Amino acid sequence: MRNIFDQYTQPENRLTHALISSLEADPKLFQKFIHWVTGKTAPFSRSLKITEQHLPGEEEAHDEEEADERRGLPDAWIYNDSGWALIIESKIESSLKRGQLERHRRTAEKHGFTEIHLLALVTEPPSRFDLDDVKIRKWADLYSWLLKQKQSEWTHRLTKYFEILETKLVDEKYLKEGTLTMFAGIRFDKDNPYEYHEAKRLLRLAMDELQQRNNLKRELGMDPEGNRRPAITGREGRGVWDFLPLAKAKDAKNFTEFPHLTNTRHPRGASTCDCHCSKRYPA
Repeated sequence: MRNIFDQYTQPENRLTHALISSLEADPKLFQKFIHWVTGKTAPFSRSLKITEQHLPGEEEAHDEEEADERRGLPDAWIYNDSGWALIIESKIESSLKRGQLERHRRTAEKHGFTEIHLLALVTEPPSRFDLDDVKIRKWADLYSWLLKQKQSEWTHRLTKYFEILETKLVDEKYLKEGTLTMFAGIRFDKDNPYEYHEAKRLLRLAMDELQQRNNLKRELGMDPEGNRRPAITGREGRGVWDFLPLAKAKDAKNFTEFPHLTNTRHPRGASTCDCHCSKRYPA
């Protein structure tokens, strides 16, 4: 069944639409989101308006193709009639460009906005970015923040959509770096039965975090830059697994030649973290 948020083709547009639709439907979440981004309460919050893929006062695009012809426009624009605006630029795989954000600011000023906030939502922040007045937040940070809010129908729908879309984009090899979510524990139980694609997503996130753990590097010699499985694959409905290599195995032709750290998720509920090696070493 098609998800209610799948109104666009481009993943960035889908994710933005999911966010904006949820904020519009949940006024309390809307106000908290504004404060999360700006650090301030939005003035005249009850009179806030939202546009997607078009400017305030401009006729809305009839479809995504027409919206694409208007490239250069912000992905979303939250504003009121008193000159306050929050402009959102969404990125997943494409890079964040200073010029694009500067154009958004100039456009807002031409439309009479005087208090302008810029938010860029990205998978990974750029290493260097010299626009100090732009708030750059990762999608995973937004996901984590949403999990901490009082759960409503719309926070649940939105976080679930982050998870669903991330799984699809990884499988389609669209999302190659960064994440849309973050590891928030293993949640398989009688009310949430084991699901193969969700197990893959959770394992990938868990291993990303484990590979950054200094204690594993210090105490076990784990290689934080080492290659893991190129893809977490397996038979549909079965267990999934991945491994972390040790630094001393850097020259090994096959990871099974040397001890390695394995993490497994299985439909029977078993979650294991072990050290494995198929090669025998002398005592």
